Amino acid sequence: MVTFVNLLTHYLLPMHENWINIKGFIHAYQAEIAQAVLNEHDIMAILVNKQDSAYTHIGLIELYVHRDNALRAAHILREW
Repeated sequence: MVTFVNLLTHYLLPMHENWINIKGFIHAYQAEIAQAVLNEHDIMAILVNKQDSAYTHIGLIELYVHRDNALRAAHILREW
């Protein structure tokens, strides 16, 4: 059974070590399209919204991928 504690300890906590921010977006739709493009290439991508809730022009939506996929993901997004 998946619980919040299992999810936190096995997925979210190790993120700082194994996941790399490869791109930042101002607009959510661009971030979601980039995530979908990477998912189509079998690269798991995670979006972290660090935008201010009142002023969306402050901060970015960051796109993270596992460090093993970082170069491939960056190459795919560059061509996209």
